[in-house]
Amino acid sequence: MINRLLSTCVLLLLSLSLLAQVQTKTSLITFGLDEDHLSAFAKTQLAEIAEEATSTDLYRVELFGHTDQQGDAAYNADLAQRRAAIVAQTLIDLGLNEHKVSVASFGESRLLENANSEEAFAKNRRVELVLHTERIQSEDRLFELLASSRTHREVIDHDTENQVTGSEGVQLSIPANAFTFMDGRVLPAGAQIEVLLEEATRPSSMMAHRLSTNGKGGRLSTGGMVKVTGLYQGETLRLAEDKAIDVEIPTAEFDDEMRLYVGERRQDSGMNWDLDAGETVAKSERITAGNSKKKKMLSADEIALIEEIKAKLVRRDRFIRAMQTERLEAIKMPSFPKFKKLPSEFDPMAGVPKRPYIPEAPVRKVAQNSGFFSFTGASQRKLDEVFLADSLEYVKQIPTHEKKLDSYADQLVRFEAATPERAKAHQVKTDAIIDVRVAQAKAYLTDQYLYSIAQTVLGWKEHVETTGPYAKKSLKKLRYSNSLADRVHANADVVIGKALGPQKLSERFTLDTAGYDFEVYKRDFLLEKGLAVPMDSAKQLQREINLLFAGLNNMRFYKANKKAAELNEKISSTYAFQIRTPMPTWHNCDHPIPEGLYQLFVKKPSSAPTYFYAAEDQTLDYFPAGRMAASTYQRPVDLNVLSFGIVEDRLKLASHATKASKSQEASTILEYKFATLNEIEQALAALDNAPKG
Repeated sequence: MINRLLSTCVLLLLSLSLLAQVQTKTSLITFGLDEDHLSAFAKTQLAEIAEEATSTDLYRVELFGHTDQQGDAAYNADLAQRRAAIVAQTLIDLGLNEHKVSVASFGESRLLENANSEEAFAKNRRVELVLHTERIQSEDRLFELLASSRTHREVIDHDTENQVTGSEGVQLSIPANAFTFMDGRVLPAGAQIEVLLEEATRPSSMMAHRLSTNGKGGRLSTGGMVKVTGLYQGETLRLAEDKAIDVEIPTAEFDDEMRLYVGERRQDSGMNWDLDAGETVAKSERITAGNSKKKKMLSADEIALIEEIKAKLVRRDRFIRAMQTERLEAIKMPSFPKFKKLPSEFDPMAGVPKRPYIPEAPVRKVAQNSGFFSFTGASQRKLDEVFLADSLEYVKQIPTHEKKLDSYADQLVRFEAATPERAKAHQVKTDAIIDVRVAQAKAYLTDQYLYSIAQTVLGWKEHVETTGPYAKKSLKKLRYSNSLADRVHANADVVIGKALGPQKLSERFTLDTAGYDFEVYKRDFLLEKGLAVPMDSAKQLQREINLLFAGLNNMRFYKANKKAAELNEKISSTYAFQIRTPMPTWHNCDHPIPEGLYQLFVKKPSSAPTYFYAAEDQTLDYFPAGRMAASTYQRPVDLNVLSFGIVEDRLKLASHATKASKSQEASTILEYKFATLNEIEQALAALDNAPKG
């Protein structure tokens, strides 16, 4: 009875603990009749909910849109969807992750109150918001979440050979029927196996999986760690005795001294690394360059040239990676200028004075005989009277007309005399407009050229980050895909020629384009952005690389080109080995490195696990919570110190960048701050980009 009571109490305490960690809260966001926009009160509600979600360690939001029963069902379903969508977008705008917000529409199918009253209608016009939150209260739960997001899961057919590639580039070749049950029983035919591939080739994933490079014999420099687990219907499997999984871990620089270690988890969650069976000599017998058995060797001279090319590519790309390109992304491509309209060509007759109107002298008209009974005498007298009156008036106006003609003649003389001045004024006006157009053209050319420089640098950076400096299929592709090409910019002659218009064939064209040197703008721009030195260095190395390729070309280029696989091995190689241990466990490509007189230690014991990461040495030291963190190094390497975990029942994070030293400066005190899971993820990701010396 007592035991049963104790068990009940324990279960109750566990349930209360779980309730304290995971909480669900439902809120109603209401809407007006036929409305899908938020009220001021609803916006305040959502702001408070967003603040609550982002202040916790984990959250998930479910949104269910509803309407009242008035109107068409199909319309109501769409209206409910729009209501849920506007709530979701508002939460995302307030900082929530869009992948953690789900939306569903129920229209009028799920009424809160089934009544035909305004009060019931108002309650039914709603979006139900369900907020799930979790406060992480144990380190096991924290690392479970960190590791799960970095675990590649893939279902395979157990009866066939399978290739599996992880998110960090690790490749597995799993033979058919590779697994058995733990007791040795054979899996049924046609079994579907879930393969869990855990990779740790970056410091972020090593920390997320609670790994380190501390071996029993001292510190190790790692080339990557891998763990493979097979599951059948949720049951963990073991590797069959006569089977092996081929593994290839990508690496930029192959290290011949790498050896294969197998890890064992300690009670304090750290790792003990022991040499794998068969690793009994100084040089690894188990780790080789990827697919080395299928490769033929290049000549010694070719290998030497390729190694030199590789070294220069690495140096060149280091300069490119060091370029600070954030401000370049803000430089937008300028629009082609809208030139001010040019005046038409000079017309010497434009504006010529008009000749005054001078009427002609009156003409006497003769009456016509229209028939037998026509009397022309009276008609003729009337016509003569009109002619006489017109003639008298005409004679009277002759002096006025003569004055007008004299004035017109004077105007013509003055107009012809002023023609050169008018031509000159027209040219001055045209030149002024052309000056404006040329200024527009040069401003555009400058902006466009600066944009082309920015795009050139950004293009280099993107190429290095995505493709890298390594051959894919052939030497030709290695060369062509890695040449540093400048972004094409506008042609000054063409742009300024358009600004000059029809006059571009004149001497003016030569004057406006002569001496327009882009290099002046380029140098000033690169100096301002701090890019002059790395860009010059990268281009100089590119020229040297091109010369080396020319040397390789002279050494039977076609032969080396056919052996591109060997080049890939040298420049983009992998650590290849086999997993033979029956139980799922971590395998590590490592080689020991000696300790030295340079040191770093944390003065006070940390309240959470602490890591020392040396990017240059590829070492990661792990120190459990409460233990003094201290390490020694051969030289004054740059170190990133990161500590995170449950401190005072809350997630906390401390980070510090320092350098190993022989002096008292080697000590440091960690200062913790409250952190969310997302902030810890960001701190881990930052280490992946740590410079490697």
